[in-house]
Amino acid sequence: MSGTPSGQGIYSSVPTYDYQSFIKTPTQKNVNNNQTWKQFDYNLDVAGDYVDFIMSDQDSVTTTGSSLGMNYLLDTNTQCTATDLNNASVERYTYINSNIQSGMLDSIIQDIETAFNANNLTLAFTPSIDCQGVTLQTIDENNQSGFGTAWVATSEISNINPCQFQNGTNPVTNVTCGEFFTNYSDAKYDNNLIYDNKKKKDKDAIESVYLTGIMVFGLYLIYCFMKKTK
Repeated sequence: MSGTPSGQGIYSSVPTYDYQSFIKTPTQKNVNNNQTWKQFDYNLDVAGDYVDFIMSDQDSVTTTGSSLGMNYLLDTNTQCTATDLNNASVERYTYINSNIQSGMLDSIIQDIETAFNANNLTLAFTPSIDCQGVTLQTIDENNQSGFGTAWVATSEISNINPCQFQNGTNPVTNVTCGEFFTNYSDAKYDNNLIYDNKKKKDKDAIESVYLTGIMVFGLYLIYCFMKKTK
């Protein structure tokens, strides 16, 4: 490694991702106003797909057949001390993981937690911090998957899901992808961040606020689909 970022998903500023263009419309899902019970039932099923898209599973209504969002390395416009390059000063990047394999609600919560994560806020105001080169899984604005290499703060690396690394191992914690999923079932990990009990309670509070709004929105979607069948 030379200290120069390389590969896919390296950005100097926040990229634009057009979520709307990757979500199927009701017409594309073959919803219509044919006044038959079969079509009525189908329309309700599709309405349920859109609710699932928000709450649990994005795959059925996306044009990609998978979850939406980008994973990328963003330039922080600050320098860090590369411990793997004889303590040379290099440009520091941060890993943004917005592509969550669940509903859009989880993606929103993940973005909020990342933005207000105490560790990330501390890093933003730290003039000199240790970092090291890592190669992480990326997804660009065109939903193309690949890998990008850049220098990320060591403290940030420790919180990244090991399955996101090209070799499947977090270089700071030495946890492997397989171990991650084993520990996940024991509630040690959640959405690429290691939570203590306090953070879990904070997440539950955020989820409860969004859940109410999402339920209302889901009922509205069902009403719209029912209206189309009249």
